[in-house]
Amino acid sequence: MRAVVFDRSAPDASATRIADVAVPQPVPGQVAIDVVAAGVNFIDVMARRGDPAYADGWPFVPGLEVAGRYGHSVPGSPGRRRERAWPRLWAAASTRSSPKAAARASA
Repeated sequence: MRAVVFDRSAPDASATRIADVAVPQPVPGQVAIDVVAAGVNFIDVMARRGDPAYADGWPFVPGLEVAGRYGHSVPGSPGRRRERAWPRLWAAASTRSSPKAAARASA
């Protein structure tokens, strides 16, 4: 899948790229979301700058908010409903896993 990746901390976008990365697999208590749109927040800027406690390692896939649809591969998925979530990380990717508690579905 495609994702925004920060390779290292940087004061600008010089260490930012679009890359092919492995699709995250949901674990019990999570849902897979096929991302349609992801927000860019100041927390992502702070992570890219290397501010303490925002990036948990490099390379880093940012993202705090996401809108999309439940993924096809989730056993027991309620179908292809619209979804919005506030995951801690990885919203800036084409698929992401999110805790069910952080996801809110709409018909």
